[in-house]
Amino acid sequence: DEEDLRGAVPRRAADGLRAPEFYNTYLSRAAPVLITGLMRHQRWTALELFRDLSWLSANHGGACVPVEVGRRRSDGAKGESRYMLLRDFIAEYLAGAAGAGAGGGGSAGAAEEECPGGTGTEGTLRANSQEQVAYVSQHSLLHQSPGLQHCFSVPEYTMGRLAAANAWLGTAGTVTHLHTDQADNLLCQVAGYKLVRMYPPEAAAHLYRETRGGNGSLNQFSPVDAERPDLHAFPLFASAPGCVETVLGPDDTLFIPCGYWHYVRALTPSFSLNFWF
Repeated sequence: DEEDLRGAVPRRAADGLRAPEFYNTYLSRAAPVLITGLMRHQRWTALELFRDLSWLSANHGGACVPVEVGRRRSDGAKGESRYMLLRDFIAEYLAGAAGAGAGGGGSAGAAEEECPGGTGTEGTLRANSQEQVAYVSQHSLLHQSPGLQHCFSVPEYTMGRLAAANAWLGTAGTVTHLHTDQADNLLCQVAGYKLVRMYPPEAAAHLYRETRGGNGSLNQFSPVDAERPDLHAFPLFASAPGCVETVLGPDDTLFIPCGYWHYVRALTPSFSLNFWF
C-alpha cells in the first residue's frame, strides 16, 4: 500500500556539513536532505525569541499581516482572507482570548500599521482554545519588520544566492498542498512541528499535474490530497514513485530541491522561515 512506498529523508548535522559538501552531495544532485542544528550552529536568537508570543507582540505586533482563516483544499480553494495586526492574530488564534490583556503587549518601539488596533498577549506558541485554523503564510515579515533580521542568519547553504525569505506562522492544521517551486528551498523550522511529504519531478504524471490562477508557467499544483487521496478519482497516485516523508521540529532545516513536489501540514502551532535561492 501507499505506506510501503514512503522513504525517509537523509539527515545530516549542520556542524558536520559545510557549504562545499552540501553543494556537491545534495544541491548539485537535487537530493533532499534534513539538516539538524543549523540555527544553534549559526547562533540564531530566533530559536528562542520567535516562539515567545509576548516578545513578538511587544516588539513586532504592529505589523499588518495577511491572514488566511480556514483550511485549504487540494483543489486550490482557500478560506477567508483578511488583514490583521500581528498582535491581534497572535491573541486570537495562537494564545487564545484568555491570554490577551489590554495594553499588555504594547511597546513604543513597535510601529503600528494601517490595520484595526488590538491588544497584546502573553505566553509561548501553543494550541489556541477555539481550534480554528489560521495562517500567515509566505509573508515578507522579515522585510516588513527589519528588527527580526537580527535574529537569524541566511544559511550558508544558499551559496551566496537569495531570491526571497518568508515567514510562515500559524495554528496546528494549516496545510500547503502538493506543489512545486521554481527555486531551491531551505525550510527552517523555528518553533513547532510540521509533517512534510515530497515526490521527485518524475512523479508528476502520478500527481495529476495542473496549472492554476495564471501562475502555472512558474509553479505546478496537484489536485490530490496527499494524506487523504481519492484513489477512485486519482488512481495513479497510489503508485507515485520516490515519496519521502519527515517531521520537522525546532532547529530542523529541510532542503527541498527546485521542482520537487512537496506537501506540508502543521502538527502543532508553528513558526517557520524559508529561503528560496
